Amino acid sequence: MTVWDATSSRLTLAIMAGVTAILPPVVLGNTAWVYRVLRGPVTAERIAAAFAALNAMWLELSPGLGLPDDREQ
Repeated sequence: MTVWDATSSRLTLAIMAGVTAILPPVVLGNTAWVYRVLRGPVTAERIAAAFAALNAMWLELSPGLGLPDDREQ
């Protein structure tokens, strides 16, 4: 196989360059966001607060989704 046979077309190289220019900043941004959101120690209080917030959101959304609501029982 020659070097010429191993090369890609200009269109393929342009697409790969575009993807290479876009994806690393997205990955780094996502990593920074996750690091910021998940920073700090995990305590029982933080877990309870997060669970309470998620439960409240679920109860607000469930009537609109046609899901059973535990508050009616």
